Amino acid sequence: DEQLFFAGVLPYYAGERAAAVQVVYLISHFDTHERPHEQLNGLWAVGIRNYPVISDFPDLYSESLEGAISAFEAKGCTYEDFTAFIVENIRRFKPQVLVTHDINGEYGHGTHIYCTDVVTKSLPSISDASFCPESAEKYGTWDVPKTYLHLYEENSITMNWDIPLEAFGGKTAFEMTVIGFSYHKSQHWTWFNDWIHGKAGAPVTKATDIKTYSPCLYGLYRTTVGADVAGGDFLENITLYKDQLPPAQVTPETEPPVTGSSEPTDTAPAADSSESVANGARSPVVLVAIILIVALAILMIYLIFSSKNKNRR
Repeated sequence: DEQLFFAGVLPYYAGERAAAVQVVYLISHFDTHERPHEQLNGLWAVGIRNYPVISDFPDLYSESLEGAISAFEAKGCTYEDFTAFIVENIRRFKPQVLVTHDINGEYGHGTHIYCTDVVTKSLPSISDASFCPESAEKYGTWDVPKTYLHLYEENSITMNWDIPLEAFGGKTAFEMTVIGFSYHKSQHWTWFNDWIHGKAGAPVTKATDIKTYSPCLYGLYRTTVGADVAGGDFLENITLYKDQLPPAQVTPETEPPVTGSSEPTDTAPAADSSESVANGARSPVVLVAIILIVALAILMIYLIFSSKNKNRR
C-alpha cells in the first residue's frame, strides 16, 4: 500500500524534501521469497534508504474489523499484540506527523481497518507511561502532534502528487510511485495494477486521474498544533527539530548515519528529552513523520533534515 493508496508520499517526503525515511511493516511476507525483495526494491526506487522494520504478524485477509481480529487471534495474534507493536514504534521514532489508513480500510480490507482502529484508540494514551509500560520504559512516551487518515472527510486536505520533482529529474511523486509499484511483480495480476495504471482507453497518468480511493485525499484526524490553513502539506504547523536548534549544535557527530544502513536508526530525541528538544537544547535529529499502512504493511516514516541531506539522495 505504500506504493498504492499512499502513492506520492514517499518520493515527495523522502526525495524532494530530502528526508530520511523509516518504514515499519505491520505484517511480514517471509513465507514468500520474492515479496520481501519486491518491498525493498520498491522502497529504494522511491528514495528510501533505511532498512525497514518488519513484524512477525502474518498476512491475513478479512472484510471487517471483527473478521480481522478473529483471523489474527486464530493465529495467536491478539489486539493487545497489535497495540504493543504500533505503540512501541511510535514511541521509538517519536513522529511529529503520523499517517495511516482509511477508517473503512479503503476497499474494506479488514487489516487496514484493524490498523487504523488500533492507532486511533491508542493515540490519547501513548503519552501515558502506564499504557504499554514495556515500551514506555524502553523509549519513553510521546504525544503525536498531527495524525492524518487517508480519505478522512473531516478537516480534509488534498495533496498534489503531480508536480515535477527536482530530486527525480522532473518526474512527479505519482510517477515515481508507479515505478516503485513496478517492482511488486507478484501483485501485477491483481486489480491494483489497473487501479494505478488504468485500462485500455482510459490510462492513468496522474494521481488526480484516480477517483476511487484517491491517493490525494486525507483528513487531519487529531492535532495538538492547530488546524491546517494552507493545506497540502503534512508538515504545516510543524517546526522541524533541526530548526529548533542553534546552528552551532548541528555537527557531523549529530547527523543521521550513512544511508543504506542494514538496521533502522533511532533518530528521534531521547525518551526523556522531548522538552529539551522543544527548547532547542539537545538532539538536532529531525523526526517528522510516520506513515502507518497495511495490506502489504504499516508504513511509518520520519523525516530528518540535515545540512548534508542533499548529498544523500
